[in-house]
Amino acid sequence: MIFELVAVIIVIFIALSVAKSAATNETTAKINVAQDLQMMVDALIGIPDNALVEYPVGVSDYIILLNMEAVTVMRPEDPDFKRVVKNFILPEGYSAEGIVQQKTKLCLKKEEKRIVILEC
Repeated sequence: MIFELVAVIIVIFIALSVAKSAATNETTAKINVAQDLQMMVDALIGIPDNALVEYPVGVSDYIILLNMEAVTVMRPEDPDFKRVVKNFILPEGYSAEGIVQQKTKLCLKKEEKRIVILEC
């Protein structure tokens, strides 16, 4: 009986530790930023006119790269395996490019069929 109680307490402690680390995990924050920017690119493609959209969350800890295939979010000191990359497919004739390095405000700008990431 005592052994089972100790085992249950250990399992609960491990589960809570994993949940807490996932909630404050740096990788989770990078994934959220990358997914948000991926969805913003998709939304801009659907807009018929030119547009400028500001990302509402500060990204001063990250370097963000945008190219024709993906958005990449990383810290300056991150090795390759810690970078978060979210791929997307641009329609024919569209282009995407830009880099923002540790800036507080970030914008996505659509001009015709070109999407650029830049500091606001």
